[in-house]
Parts: sequence; structure tokens; C-alpha cells
Amino acid sequence: MQPKEHRKPMLQMAAGATLISFSPVFVTVADVPAEASAFYRMFFGSLVMMGWLLLRHQRFQLSRGLWWILVLAGVFFSIDLACWHKSILIVGPGLSTLLANFQVFIMPLAGLWLFAESLHVRFFFGAALAMLGLWFQVGMGWQGFSGEYQLGIVLGLIIAVAYSGYMISLRKVQGMEARRLPFENLTVASVICAMVLALLLLAQEQSFAIPNTKSLLALLAYGLFCQVVGWLLITSAIPRLKAMTVGLMLLLQPTLSWVWDMLFFGRVLSSLEAVGVALTLMGIYFGVTNRKAEQPELEPSS
Repeated sequence: MQPKEHRKPMLQMAAGATLISFSPVFVTVADVPAEASAFYRMFFGSLVMMGWLLLRHQRFQLSRGLWWILVLAGVFFSIDLACWHKSILIVGPGLSTLLANFQVFIMPLAGLWLFAESLHVRFFFGAALAMLGLWFQVGMGWQGFSGEYQLGIVLGLIIAVAYSGYMISLRKVQGMEARRLPFENLTVASVICAMVLALLLLAQEQSFAIPNTKSLLALLAYGLFCQVVGWLLITSAIPRLKAMTVGLMLLLQPTLSWVWDMLFFGRVLSSLEAVGVALTLMGIYFGVTNRKAEQPELEPSS
């Protein structure tokens, strides 16, 4: 039985991961181009975050160096979201979200290279399991997929790289000025991300129009619940839980994304795909919990 002091953060983690798992559902239901749904997530989310900081009378005082790194973070996040939303529309919510979670293997490798961090044996075991699971899901049938479906899978792996760049940038900012709240950095990076996505829409001559009330409600819910509330719940709970607990709870996101894909959009898994999903989820768990730290720096993907 969990101690009382652990119940609240565990419930927060579960609630946050569940909210974020609905992201690809909102993207699909919104029925707008991938770049447009990504833009409105960040636009509506940024409005809420900026409003919250203004209510707290928080002032943004950033040096030029911090600005440039946050701009880089915003660019990485815009690439992440644009690719993820397009991947969702091509291969479905479950697979696209699972592929995005491969960032848990890229981040430790980047930490090894940039910050001289060590890797636990769990990392290598998890990476091997995840790759085997991915082979069962998409590797064995690669030749039979259409070119568009193959593109969706490749975009999913690009997401993992771009998201890692985003998280490394935010970590660099926090290391340069530890007194700054992570929420402030997230807000600035989100605003920059929204601006980059708006420029992308303009460059592609795509419309900002929201076609109907259903789309508007889906995009509003996406920005509020997935970008703001979900992230706040998770980031507030992470420092109060052990790494293994966090890793297990974060698996709710890709797992539930598969559940919503099957429940709402009629996705059917073959026995090989089901085995592949299970192996990949196990691998991601070992990848997330590869460190022994009691207060891990773990984040959901996208």
C-alpha cells in the first residue's frame, strides 16, 4: 500500500499522463491540417500560460544567451509537433505516439555526449527490447506498406530526435539560470513554437480557418488540457516520486493512446503487432528508469 504522501503525486501523474494521451484523439477529431492543429495547440496553450504568469505578476527578464536557446527550443518543438501531427494522421494515434516515446533512448545518449552522464545497464536492455518490438510492429511488414505509411513511421522517429533537442535546450536554460521556474521557460518556448508554426502555415499557404464548432472545441481542449493542465500535473508530481514509479506511470500515455486508437478509430492489432507494442512499452519503461536518481528529470513525449 502506498504511503499517503505518495498517493497525491501518483494520482497527479496518472491524471496528467491520461490527459496527454488524448492529444492524438483531439488532433484527429479537429479535422484540420497537421500544422494547423499543432499551431492551435501552442496558441491556445500559450495564452493560458501567459495569463497565469501575468496573474502572478511574473516578469520575463532574459539575457540574450537565454533568448537564443529558448528560440532553439521553440524551433525543435515546432518540428516535433508538426511531424507528430502529420504522423498521427498517417499511421494513427497509437503508433505515432509510441514512436515519439523513443526519445527516452535519445536523451540519455545526448546526456552521455553533452553532460558526461553515465548509462545504466537498464538503458541498453530497454533499447534492445524497444527495437525488437518496433521490428515486430513495422520492420517485418515494411515492404508491404505504402510510401505514405512509411513516411508516417519515419516522421515518428524524427519526432523523437526533435523532442530530445527541445528538452536538452530547456535543460541548458535551467542550468544557466537555476532560479528561473521551468514553467517560465516552457511558456517562452511555447510562444516561440506557436510563432514558428504560424510561419510554417503561411509558407505553405495553408488556412488558419477553423471549419466548425467541433473543430474549435477539440482544439481548445487540446491546448488547455494537453498542453497546460497535463504538463502541469506531471511536472509537479515528478520531483516527489521515485524514478521507477515515474517510468511506470508515464507508460500510461502511449498505452492509452493505443487504447483510444482501437476504441475510437477502429484500429485492429495483429498478434505480432500486439507483441511488438508490449515489447516496446517494456523497453521504454527500462529506458525511462535507466537512472538511479531519486528525483528524475523525466518528461512525457509531446
